[in-house]
Order: sequence, then C-alpha cells, then structure tokens
Amino acid sequence: MKKVVQSKYLIIFIAILFLGLMSFVQVREIKSDIVYPASETLSIKQVDTSITNQVYFERLEAFAVARKIALYYPVISGGKTATFTFGKGENLSKLKQSYVVGGYWSSAKLTSQDLTFLKSKGMLAESSPAFLAQYSGVALLFNGLSALITWGIILTFITILTLLKLLKSKRLVIKRSLGKLKKYVLLELVTDSLSYLGFSLFIFSLVAILNDGLAYKSVFSMVSAMYLTVSVLIIGLLILMNIGLFFVIQLANPVSIFKNKLPSKGFLVILSVLNLAILIIFGSSLIKTVKTIQPIYEAYQSVSQWQKYQDYLSYSRHGLDNPNSLEPDHRLDQDQMARELAYTQKWARFYLAYPKDKVMTNLLLTWQNDKVATNAYSLSNTHIVNEQFLKENQKMGYLGQLSNGSSKSLYTIYLPENYWDEQDNLKKLLAMDTLANDQLMNQCQFIPIKRGQETFQFNATIAGKTIPEQRRKDQIFVVVNTDLLDMTDIVQADLPRALSESSLFDAAYFDNVSKQTDVQKGILEVTNVYQRMSTYVRELGNSLLANSVSLGLLFTFQLIIFYKFISLAIRLKAKQLAINALYQPRSKKIVLGILGLATSITLLSGLCVWLITGELLYSLALLSLLVLEILVLLVISTKQLKTYRVQILKGEVEIV
Repeated sequence: MKKVVQSKYLIIFIAILFLGLMSFVQVREIKSDIVYPASETLSIKQVDTSITNQVYFERLEAFAVARKIALYYPVISGGKTATFTFGKGENLSKLKQSYVVGGYWSSAKLTSQDLTFLKSKGMLAESSPAFLAQYSGVALLFNGLSALITWGIILTFITILTLLKLLKSKRLVIKRSLGKLKKYVLLELVTDSLSYLGFSLFIFSLVAILNDGLAYKSVFSMVSAMYLTVSVLIIGLLILMNIGLFFVIQLANPVSIFKNKLPSKGFLVILSVLNLAILIIFGSSLIKTVKTIQPIYEAYQSVSQWQKYQDYLSYSRHGLDNPNSLEPDHRLDQDQMARELAYTQKWARFYLAYPKDKVMTNLLLTWQNDKVATNAYSLSNTHIVNEQFLKENQKMGYLGQLSNGSSKSLYTIYLPENYWDEQDNLKKLLAMDTLANDQLMNQCQFIPIKRGQETFQFNATIAGKTIPEQRRKDQIFVVVNTDLLDMTDIVQADLPRALSESSLFDAAYFDNVSKQTDVQKGILEVTNVYQRMSTYVRELGNSLLANSVSLGLLFTFQLIIFYKFISLAIRLKAKQLAINALYQPRSKKIVLGILGLATSITLLSGLCVWLITGELLYSLALLSLLVLEILVLLVISTKQLKTYRVQILKGEVEIV
C-alpha cells in the first residue's frame, strides 16, 4: 500500500484529475456567455434603406450557403428568443417581423473578403471573435478564486513529487558513483513529462466532451488553450524540479546520505518556503470560498421567490434602428432632433402602453451631486419604481400597508422613518433630473414607511459574475406619475424609455405591445429572468462544490507536506533526541525549537492571508486551526520517535 501511495504516477494522475475539475468549472463559466456554437460574431450596422429586409435576408441566406457556414440570428417570437439559422434552408417568412440590422453568430471565421462582399450587397458589417481562446488559459491561472486553487494544486503536486524523489536519495547516490546520474535524471524527466501529457490529454479531452466540445468548436478551442497553458507551466516546473534534484544529489555528501541524513539542510529551508506558499494559497482560498456560501445560500432562497414570476421577461435593445446613431459626423440638426424625439417617444410608448399590473420597475439611482453630502444615505439607496413593484412586495409579505400618493404629485417618495431628514437631499437629487424645475420641486409628496422594512428587489442584472442582491432593508422608493410627463419634451420622454430597460414584463403581452408601438425591430433579445437566475444560481452551486472538493484535496496535500516538514525537522535531531530522555529539558528545548519554526511559518502565513483577504476574524480562525494541526502532527512525530528509539539509534531515522 505504501508503494502505491508513493507512486509518482498516482500523484500525477490525482493532480491532473483536479486540474481537470477546475478547468471544467472555468469552461462552464466562459461557455455561459457563448450563446451559439460559433467562432465569430457578425454585426450588421447599416444598410441601404431603399431595399427591403426580405431581400437582405435572401442575400444572407445565399451568402451562408455559398460559404458553407451557419449564421445564427436571434428572433423574438412569442415573448421568447428563438433562433433562425441562415444556410440551412429555413423558411425566410419567419423573419417577416425582423430587422436585418443587428447581431449574428457565425459558425466559421469571416474574412475581410466576406465583409467586402456583404458591403457590395448593401450591408455594412463588422466581425469579431466570439471569444478569445487564449484568454481561457490565462483565466484558469489568473482569474478569481479558481485560479488561486489551481495554483495551490500545481504547487502541492510539484512539492510532493519532489519529496517522493528524495526518498530515493540512496539509489541516486549509487547512480552518481556509477556515472549514471545524469542519464537517470533525464529518464525521470521524460517519464514525468510523458505521463503528465498522457494523463492530461485524456482528462482535458473528457472536459471538452462533457462541455459539448464536439459540437462547439469554441469549447474545443477553449479547452485546448487551457491544456496548452497548463502544460507549458507544469512541464517547465518538472524540468526545474529534476534539474534541482540533479544538483542536490551531485553536491550531497554520500556518507550523510547513507547515514539517513538529508542531502542538505537547505532543503528544509526550501520546504519551509513551499509550505508557507501553500498555506497562504490554502488559507486565502478557504476564506474566499467560505464567504461565498452565505450569498449563494441566499441566492438559492431567492430562486423560490422568482418561481412566482416564471413568465416575466427583460429585454435589451441594440439601438441600431436609432436614426441618429447612423450619422457619421454626429451633428444634430432640427430634422435629426425630430427623428430622435420620435425614436425616444416610440420606446416611451412601449412602456406606457403595457398593462400597469403586468410590469415591475426598479431603476437604482446612483447620481452624484455636489450639492448633496457624499455620505448621504439617499445617494446610493434610492430607486425609481412603479406601483406594481410595491404591490408585489406587499403580496410577498415584505412591505406593510402603504398610503396612496396624490395624483397631483410628480414624485411620490416612500421614505423610511429613520431617514426622514433626507427629504431635502432627495429634492436636490430629483432636481438634478431636468424633469424637475422650481414648480415641480413643490410636487414631491413624502410618505413614511417603517424602519427596517425589507424589500425584494427583482434584480435580474448579472454583472461580472457577481450574485445580484435581492433583499435590502430601508430602501427609498420614488414613484413617478408618468401622466404628468410632457411627451413632446425629449428629456421627459426619455424617462419612461429608461424605466422600460429596468423593468420586468409579463410575457403574455410582450409581442402585442411591441408590435403596436413599433419597437420590435429594435429589440436585440429577451430573457426569461427566472430561467436566467435559476441557471446562474445552479452554476454557482456547482462552482462552489468544485472549489470545496479542490480545497479538500489542497488541505490533504498541505497536511502531508506539513507532516513531512515536521518529520524532516525532527529527523535532523532524531539521534540526539533518542539518546536523551524525550521529556528532559534538553529534549524539550529541541522539540520547542521545531515547534517554534513551524509556528513561525504558520503565523507568517496567517498574516499574509489577512493582508490578502482583509478578513481578520477568518484569518484568526484559520490560524487557530493550523496551530492545532501543528500540535497534532508534532505529537504524532514525537510519539514515533519515542516508540522506535532503538531503531533510530541504529541509524534508521527514516522511521520518523
């Protein structure tokens, strides 16, 4: 069994298995942003408006067939995003309500000749990679918590492999005396590298297959980039490790080796540095993982709230049907301003035409205003909402009974009692919006709400892979009376347009209202918020599980290395400790010296973890755990020393 544990091939396979697990998680995260099995994106930015959309779609179909590629185009149908694929002979009548300007995904790379051809057909277009494959390899090593754990796995793998090789010091000295050391080390490097490449090729191929790499060329490229990046790093470290091993044995005293002494006390220093690095990585990763547990748990709870709104949608618009956005010189004459107003009014009508009880709005205001104190509570906790948002929160049991606002007030402001003195700040904030003037400022009605009231935010915004916060206390809500807005003023018309983009809509009315208000062509995609949130939370849970498993492995490796460190430190003094009674003052002094060295490493690692994470309490808890670990390992080693004292006196110090 001991030989199996000490097998370098087993260590290499286990390390690669967990590197594969981390790459699997990384692929899933990046893949979630790649909608189709595409290599590039195609953006058609401008077309000759004298030609109908139908003609352009026919030209795109002919282009895709001629190039033998698939062009994926998102189509809004029934309040959902469907996909039309050019180049597959689909019925173009499905696109009768669609607009040719917009974004497409291409299954193959597009050349400059392709873009020139499209331009000759009246379509000004740009292309870009669907994603940068090389980024995935860099992200695995340098992006976020998973990168920290990946480095920990690599470092512990190299350290344990080095320790296993040093157990064969006597054999290596014999090889040196026979002049075969260089050949042996070279053979070791070759077998290390080949076994790594063989195992890793299998594991990373499995990662690609499990992530639909056979269908998604982009996934295959992504996994290949990860494989190459990690392979270059690990083979480089294997080369350095074997070169270091060669010089350690080459310079070692053969007599010391055969007396079961370390090749060099300097090795203990190297092991101390490696142990320190692993402890820092382990501690930082552990704290960051623990800190994600509570937000992920809250996110899981929030999904049950989202279940009641499974048919609600959000949308994004590409804005390319904006008449002003197609003007290259960006000058605004009166005709352009009129078209801009008409465009803004169109999107405002979409929001205002929606049944009021079928849309929920929450627009967080983050205005900065020199006239308001920078520490004003209202600066970062004020939301423009609609009445339905408040009613839904009442149904969910978050808000109590609220007074109704006056139909003559432009702003009805629901203000927590503990921030009642923020009224002037809010008036100033709202005055910065050009909707308000001296007359309208007097039309702010303030209604108090109880201190500590929690509200569900209906926040479906996922930015930077962060968990959207759903429940917040003591928020300030502003309800705008849209009936008092002047839709002939572009600034006032722009408010419902902005509110529309921060709203959730009942899918049952989406198609009809978007057609009636002529905004359908400007919609890039719609998103079912419940599906998006539940999928995202599930992926977070899977990522947490993978991180936890990898941390378990990292902890085990760290335990092994720390034990080796302590046992090696004791082995240097084994005979001296065995000759003296174990608990005599001199022996205690030696043991305490080893304890002091191990504790110093632990304290230094705890300090570094605190500086990295900024979490003092977590760092102290980690420090306590590591000190306990040291004491247990030291007791085990000294107990072995006492039990096998006779063998140690005979020179068998490896028993420690």
